[in-house]
Amino acid sequence: MMRWAKGKSWNKSYGGQKNMHQPSRQVYLRTLANLTSPSEVRSVLQISSATQVQVQEITSDLIAFAQRILPLQYNKVKLVKKDAKELLFVTRTDGNGSSYSEFHMSAGERAILRISKDISSLKNALVLIDEIEAGLHPFTQQQLMLELQRIST
Repeated sequence: MMRWAKGKSWNKSYGGQKNMHQPSRQVYLRTLANLTSPSEVRSVLQISSATQVQVQEITSDLIAFAQRILPLQYNKVKLVKKDAKELLFVTRTDGNGSSYSEFHMSAGERAILRISKDISSLKNALVLIDEIEAGLHPFTQQQLMLELQRIST
């Protein structure tokens, strides 16, 4: 908690104590309504022999958060990058092992996978998620809130 006090001049204090400093920490800010749309990266990630893209396999610990929220089981999740643009590809274990990209995901599935990938590596971080309900089914919203509470303790 940071308090501001007005005396002869404005000064900052941490926890109401003078000469204290707020500890530094990582901050993760996500607005679910403003997630990058897959259509925005489609032209950048056209896979051809002339395109230089990086493919990174996302490990199971990076999507464990998503696995506890979504009723889907994933075999593989890959992140394809070109410059600052990213696109997720998944393979599911639903009997036929279907593979698809963010172009074919629901907004809620995409949001949960991206949040999972982003916050799983954070330690002692401040996580801010605006419009958390955007594109999520009410049950998934509830599961997300429970999971966020679980990892915050």
